[in-house]
Amino acid sequence: MITVYIERGLRKYTRAVKYILDYTFMTLGYEYRYISRLDQLGVEDILFYYGLICPTLKEAYILALNRLLVFIPFEQKLYDFSVQQETLISQDIRSVHQIPVLIGEEISEPVRFFRDDDLCYISFNFDLTGNLFYRISDNEGRRAQIKDELGRISDKNYSTLAERNLPYLNYLLIYLDSYLQKGIQDFGRQVLVKKHYWPKSEAFAAAVSHNVDRLQKWNFLSLLKSCFQDLVIFYQLRFMIKNFLSKLRYLLTNEEQYWNFGIITELEKKYQISSTWFWSGLGNKGLVDYEITDEDCLAELQLQQKSGREIALLASADSARNDNLKSQKHLLEKYFPDEYPGLRNIAHRIEPDLSNELYNKNGFLYYSGATYVNHNGFKNGLGFPYYQYTEIPGKTSESDFVRKYCLDIPLAFSDEKLKLSRYRQLDYKWAKQLITDLIDQAEKGSALLSLDFSVANFADLEYDQELFSFTLQELRKRDVYIASLRELALWWKIREAVVLKDKFEGIEVYFPYAVENFTLQIFGNYQQLEYREDKIRKFENLLFFANVKADSRFFIRIIKQHG
Repeated sequence: MITVYIERGLRKYTRAVKYILDYTFMTLGYEYRYISRLDQLGVEDILFYYGLICPTLKEAYILALNRLLVFIPFEQKLYDFSVQQETLISQDIRSVHQIPVLIGEEISEPVRFFRDDDLCYISFNFDLTGNLFYRISDNEGRRAQIKDELGRISDKNYSTLAERNLPYLNYLLIYLDSYLQKGIQDFGRQVLVKKHYWPKSEAFAAAVSHNVDRLQKWNFLSLLKSCFQDLVIFYQLRFMIKNFLSKLRYLLTNEEQYWNFGIITELEKKYQISSTWFWSGLGNKGLVDYEITDEDCLAELQLQQKSGREIALLASADSARNDNLKSQKHLLEKYFPDEYPGLRNIAHRIEPDLSNELYNKNGFLYYSGATYVNHNGFKNGLGFPYYQYTEIPGKTSESDFVRKYCLDIPLAFSDEKLKLSRYRQLDYKWAKQLITDLIDQAEKGSALLSLDFSVANFADLEYDQELFSFTLQELRKRDVYIASLRELALWWKIREAVVLKDKFEGIEVYFPYAVENFTLQIFGNYQQLEYREDKIRKFENLLFFANVKADSRFFIRIIKQHG
């Protein structure tokens, strides 16, 4: 088991440090525990030491004789929300194996690795843990001065905007994990058991969603307004012709061009995709143009529900800071009650220290919205679900509170951002390349790639249907776990709840909830694994569980190489 020791000099930051270490080890899939004294170390423990001063080799022998020791140095400014952004950012971003990290000074080697017969010592020369916290807590967003008319943080505030196609926090976690695995494998004293990120050990995961924000392209007022605008921009001939044909089609057929549910459904059936649909409740005046109580909307919602698609709430722009979610959620639940409701803010707005409190108070399973305002990509490098960090006055050491909160699922792509202006859109060739790059990087980082294709944009973007088909086709070519956002959120919670408990000569795996598929990965120099072969399938160092019932226990006997 990984045993974490946080140096006493970091007491002021204990809550933040435990929050990020919880995130680190829960995400990597390892069991861990905290100790307050080094004499509490067990014989089989791996010591993870987070402190101010790097132990010398002599001290490392005293701390972790016959063990694996991992040391990471603490950097205070990565935890301080009051530090001026320019002071912190301007000179400190450096590349570690093409991963952007904040390092106070130039270093010749990111990690030192030492091993002999009595010790394996891995010493990081930069604060990897603090870098994770700085990004996942949205430190730059908290101190942002530039916001738009909806109160959203401008993309200009983010120092790693140029690296937005990279889920670089995933890369940092994998970087740490690679050294843990190398240490375990080379030293050969301990065995490490890991919960795989995705149910069948897939390379990455993907979720497809659809914002239902606009259902009326034309009405009397919009036709008049558009005619005037067409005169003003007469030089945009292509746009004018397209607009004219669209209006003519509407006037002759009364066919609503934003009503694209059938097109999307057929494509998803073809590629066997289960998607999530975000419908508005109340309070979105000016941002949506329908009421879900409308007869046609209710009929479409019922069709979606019968076909097994997830229906979630597209909340108002001000719901990030105003306690008005109850009425919005109630209206949707009145017609479509759901035990595990999901949420997305229509403006993708998040208020640190407040939004998550409101989402949790109103019983939402997940929030899907951590994204840039005008750019596609992995905001803050996030490619895994996570719990938002919340500063609560008066609390300094509690960390487990994050587990009960609403899960945040980052949104990496929205077709709305392919529109460069009212009259221009990203060239189709570059839109395809963007999708391909995001899929490639998600696969490389074992990430969750969440994509949104708005219902209205199948009319507004001339290639949206073709791009959507291309995206689904590309996903189906890969080793990917594709599910609705609710299914992904439930999977992540179930994965987190599975307990790996060290036992004499082995490990006990406890499943509190039923799960269809689950994968464990075992690292170390073991000779043999013994288990019930009728319940578990083995491939190399992977153990596959299938159709596990709630409250199930499995014992895996681990016979080591040496005794």
